[in-house]
Amino acid sequence: MNRTGICLFVWLLVAVVSAVAAEVPVEAELPSIRGWRNDGSGRFDSVTAGPTEWGPDKNIRWKTQLPHRSNASPILVDGRLYVCAEPDELVCVAADTGRILWRQATTYLDLPTDQQLEPATRALLEQARAAQLKRFKPDGLDLGHHPNMIGDANEAPAQFRRPDVHVDAGYTTPTPVSDGHNVLALFATGLVTSFDAGGKRRWTVLPEKPVIRWGQAASPIIVGGRLIVHTEHCWALDIATGAVAWSTPARRRWATPVALHAGTQDLIVLGGGEVLRASDGNVVADLFPHQDRCDCYVNYWGMSSPVAAGESVYFVDATPNTDKTPPSVQRFDLKPASEGRIEFARRWRVDVPSGKYFASPVLYDGRLYLVASTLRHQGEKGYDAVLNRRVDGTLLALNAKTGELIFAHEIGKDTGTYHTLTSAGGKLWITGHRGITVVVEASQSYRELARNSLEATRSHPLFVGNDLIIRGCEDLYRIGGGR
Repeated sequence: MNRTGICLFVWLLVAVVSAVAAEVPVEAELPSIRGWRNDGSGRFDSVTAGPTEWGPDKNIRWKTQLPHRSNASPILVDGRLYVCAEPDELVCVAADTGRILWRQATTYLDLPTDQQLEPATRALLEQARAAQLKRFKPDGLDLGHHPNMIGDANEAPAQFRRPDVHVDAGYTTPTPVSDGHNVLALFATGLVTSFDAGGKRRWTVLPEKPVIRWGQAASPIIVGGRLIVHTEHCWALDIATGAVAWSTPARRRWATPVALHAGTQDLIVLGGGEVLRASDGNVVADLFPHQDRCDCYVNYWGMSSPVAAGESVYFVDATPNTDKTPPSVQRFDLKPASEGRIEFARRWRVDVPSGKYFASPVLYDGRLYLVASTLRHQGEKGYDAVLNRRVDGTLLALNAKTGELIFAHEIGKDTGTYHTLTSAGGKLWITGHRGITVVVEASQSYRELARNSLEATRSHPLFVGNDLIIRGCEDLYRIGGGR
């Protein structure tokens, strides 16, 4: 090729690359953050259909038995699903075939140390892990009002002793999170760890052991390039190394934090109402100023995770669930103020039907949807007998601008839930703890499209294209047949 031909070829190559770059926005080249509730919203806007009908022998593309149950939801990163298994495992599954690619446990033994562990101590820890696995019920439905707490024997050294948890909650309720390069997991032991896609551990750290009653439930999120973990404090960790960037004392909550952007600031809103600046962890606003700790026998505020849209944040059951203060839904609007503070205004507050648990909401087409788990059919055994059974679910829709109740519809027995709603393709997926998934239209009125049943589940659905991923207590399913 002569010089003229080479120049022409280079010119054409540059033109083609420039044309392609012009069609692809810069955001599309950046790795996406995936974690609990997909991106924190519970929405899968790219889904156009999604399956509405399935069963044990209908529309199941594959089914994979997992090592043990878990309340954590699966996440999808580059064709791989990441799920947890009690008491301390992260499991990687191929999304196309369901084949388990790798499993990795994370224990206190994975922390960096120069000390040599005595063989007797190592054997004791291994025995304690095996004993705990036998105490976790496979279906995860040991729901007593007075929690049956389990932990490690006192004979174990304090630094290796796991915090007490309820057998229903376990150690793997937090959902992992990924920035597209790293897969990061938090366990109720307080351990935080990072893996690459091939299962190679990058680091493990222990900021602190959580001691919230019933166990750690708040999942980690990624904000401003840092991993945010809410245990006894809110911690910001460097994703590459696990080093602490900052920590801020915070109220104990089960709710997963939510990120939003106000003005030029990245903010983190905690389930207890504190608003933190992501860059340094400073509390720049407090939506519910009080000193109370979370009492799981008296109030359940901070169980449902807030949801954000623009500079607005919505809380469900944000105040104590008592006779004097009924459960409520509230919207706050935030805006920057002087000296780095955040001003906020409560746009509206509405009381909602009394219930034991409220699923984290989803915002869709100007409506806020939530599920209340109501206490009905008490019979002769009284309140305590049904307190944790979540007998009935009620779907509520509110006008996101005004708070006006659009409708409230009971969706039936065993549909009560305290995990989350999912929206995709103009539909809502409501997955109850006993494995019943109700699919309804996300519209101004209640219209049920299908009611399906698999095994008991404690996590929210996930979409791979138009296929649905459901993590049961024992198995992981990929469901097709979307239309």
